[in-house]
Amino acid sequence: MMEILFQCARDSLMQMLRDERRLGHAEPGFLLALHTWGRSLSLHPHLHCLITDGGLSNHGWQVPRGSCFLPARALMAKFRGKFIAVVQSALEHGDLTLPSTTDPARMQTCLNKLGRTKWNVHLRERYGHGNGVVQYLARYVRGGPIQDSQIGITDDKHVSFRYTPHIDAPAGEKSSVMRLTSDAFLRRYLQHVPEPRKHTVRSYGLYAPRKSDLLNRARDVFGQPPVPEHEPIAWQSYLQQRSLDSGLHQCPLCGHVMRSTRRIAPQRGPPVPNTTEGHGHV
Repeated sequence: MMEILFQCARDSLMQMLRDERRLGHAEPGFLLALHTWGRSLSLHPHLHCLITDGGLSNHGWQVPRGSCFLPARALMAKFRGKFIAVVQSALEHGDLTLPSTTDPARMQTCLNKLGRTKWNVHLRERYGHGNGVVQYLARYVRGGPIQDSQIGITDDKHVSFRYTPHIDAPAGEKSSVMRLTSDAFLRRYLQHVPEPRKHTVRSYGLYAPRKSDLLNRARDVFGQPPVPEHEPIAWQSYLQQRSLDSGLHQCPLCGHVMRSTRRIAPQRGPPVPNTTEGHGHV
């Protein structure tokens, strides 16, 4: 389902931005971040999108035409139609399976109702700066579905945590406390763990990994330096930066600094020892 969300959002945004009434052939850049949690750790999958106010064309930076960058109603209808169509196709081709307790006819009825329901698409006004918007998104990505400070009194069988209700909560209610059994809390939390090797933040357009040259051209238009290339650091340096270095990079037998000398290829049996190498090597 994660892939369907990203695919539909990417295609919907690109098609609307490619419209001649907006950016035409100019290349925009946008980031998509998937969040699956509500404030009470409920399952609430949704996407946060950051889009450049314009795009790079052969003539330089092109700003959007008109005062409305993206109309919310049209974007909602396009994303809704694409999402339902992709889910329908995945069900028909067996790429998406329903739980054994779900009747296919009821699922089809649900999809038909979704096609007539208003979906939530919230567009914010243009920002004159990018750092604040990126920091806002970064806090969500780094923080995860719940903070340690939200978890209150616990015992052997229960977990309590504080959360702020949504705007439709009773007037004057600023925070609530939910008390769950340990198993129920773990089930609620683990449903937000992403699939292995699946990125929950993805970049497209100018921000795509393979379009760094275009991004640097766009930055040059605004007098910004090229994006610096980050060189990977050794794990020993990482531990030193985090003040976690406790001699783990030294051989416990000879005291020499350990360094990588070769990669061990995947194999079924144990690795063959290299008798020509002494201590202090891994």
